[in-house]
This record gives sequence, C-alpha cells and structure tokens, in this order.
Amino acid sequence: MTPDGSAAQDPSQPASQLIDLVRMLWRSKHVLLVGALVGCVIGAIASWLTQPVYRTTVVMMPNHDADAADGFGSALGPAYGLAALVGVGGGVNRVDEAIAVLESRKFTESLIEQFELLPKLFPKEWDATARDWRVPRVDQPSLFDGFVRFDKLRRVRRDNKTGLVTLELVWPDAAEAAILANAIVERLNDDLRERDIAEATRSINLLNVELGRTEFVAVREAIHRLVEANVRRRTLANVRQEYVFRVIDPAVAVDREGYFRPQPLLYVTAGGVSGLLLGVVFVALLRFARLMRHPQAAPDRA
Repeated sequence: MTPDGSAAQDPSQPASQLIDLVRMLWRSKHVLLVGALVGCVIGAIASWLTQPVYRTTVVMMPNHDADAADGFGSALGPAYGLAALVGVGGGVNRVDEAIAVLESRKFTESLIEQFELLPKLFPKEWDATARDWRVPRVDQPSLFDGFVRFDKLRRVRRDNKTGLVTLELVWPDAAEAAILANAIVERLNDDLRERDIAEATRSINLLNVELGRTEFVAVREAIHRLVEANVRRRTLANVRQEYVFRVIDPAVAVDREGYFRPQPLLYVTAGGVSGLLLGVVFVALLRFARLMRHPQAAPDRA
C-alpha cells in the first residue's frame, strides 16, 4: 500500500509496462515523426523511379456455334462411340479447351517467338543498342523462362453467370499491351480453327475409306452421318473468323498517366508506415541500451 492508501503499481505488471511504453513513445514522438516523413519521401522516390506498367483487357463472348459439330455427335445413337474416335461428339467444352490452350506453355511460347517478346520480358539482360544479350549464352533466357514470366503478366477470368471471358494483360507499354492482347485472341481463334479444319479433314478421309470397306447398311448410314458432322464442322471453321471467341470489347491503349503500377499513394503510405515502425524499433533499442548502462534508472526516465 502507498502512503495515501492506494495499491502500489507493480512495474512488472503488463499494464504498467504498456503505460511505460506509451509514455516512452510519446516522449520520442519527434523521432517517430521524422521516421514516418523519411519513409514517405523514400516511398515517393521509389514510386517515381519504378517503371510504370499498364493493364489492358479484352472481353470475349464464347461462340456456342463452335460446339455445334460436337453436339451433333450426341445424336448419332449407336455411332456415338465411333464419333468420339473421329473427333465428333467427344463431350469436350470448347470454352474450357480454348482457355486451356490460351494458358498453355506451347501456345505461350509460340506467341513469344512470333512477337519476339523475350527482350521485352527480360529488358535488363537485353542490350537494345547492340540488339544482343548482355549475358553469356548459357545464361540467356529461354522460351520456357519467357513463358514463366509472361504467365505472371496474363490473367484469364471467366464469369460463370454471363459466360463472358476476360483476358487481362499487364505490360510496360500501353500501346503494345493493347496490340498484343488483341493479337493473342486472334491467334487463339486461328489456332483452334486450323486445328478443327485439319481434324475434320482427316476424319472425313478416314471415314470415306471405311465407307468403301463396309457393306452393312446400318454402318454405312452411321458413317454418312459422321461425314456430315465433320463437313459441317469444317465449313463452320472456314467461314467464321472469330471461331471460338467473339470479341465484345477489344483492348485499347490507356492514357500514359493511366498506368496500373506503381500506385504512388500506396508507395507513400507503405513508406510512411515502414518509417514509423523503424522509428519505434530505434526508440526501443535506444531505451534498451540506456537500461543496460543504468540498470537502476526509473522506467519512466529511460
């Protein structure tokens, strides 16, 4: 008990330590303020020095007519199993297939090679003046390295309610981002169309060979339906440019000041918070050093 009858406060109690800490920080508020201001300045400088990147989007609507040939196979009755073997009625969702192709390594590497994107994906290793790599040949980025980096800049989202598919691309140049995003969708449609034309043509040729070998009426009728389905599939692929995806909202180049990153406010805020925390650590270390030199000093005078 204290002389006035109140209970003495034990310095070792958590409440006492918390009050002592608050008092210490308040007495060092100028140090904390300076730390926060320095952090804000550093964040602003980092934001200014960071190369801006831009985000562009392409909104697409799946062409359900591209599934028509596959859907026809389900009406073939006993020939349904044979239809799946020749590429008709296999039950594959074309949208899922298209998205899988879009995100695949093979498709991405072909894009990187076609548009010569490796120097832009690895600008620090590329000498634009000499148009050659700065690093030795063994350290030069490969197409797989490019795929790994490009995959981080690309995002595909599908809205299950509306069916819309959105391709997002983050790129250092706004105009190039729009051109590249639109070209990716065009290339995807072309690849899927060419693949279907080749598969349908191959199936028609094989079915015509089988048609000449069999004498059974039921089998010949089934083969005729399969040929019809593949002809329809090939015709649709030949006449439709936007084969699987129809572009609803193409990518456009955003304004130069409309970059996606960096976000100056976020950089300044993060810098200020980091500076404040470093200030708290500095004050705590200074207090600890004083206590080590003067163990008998009162806690509120440290």
